[in-house]
Amino acid sequence: MTPVGPQIKITQTHAEHTSEITVIDPVTKKSTTYPAGEPTGFLIELENGFKIYHMGDTRLFGDMKLIGEYYKPDLIMIPHADAA
Repeated sequence: MTPVGPQIKITQTHAEHTSEITVIDPVTKKSTTYPAGEPTGFLIELENGFKIYHMGDTRLFGDMKLIGEYYKPDLIMIPHADAA
């Protein structure tokens, strides 16, 4: 994949998060919930070898350690939210 340059590599990584969309029928006011897709993170390696791990919208999971050990990112972007 070369969306921004031939030497930039983007790797999709695992993330864990629920994702759903709730639609409310305007006539009946009934709500229906649907799955909305899979969560994901990204490892971006720039031309100079600098690696950025963007965890995506995720919660803590065991493979974060494995991803860190395998890819050895230089910068990690960690999501933070007030999740219930």
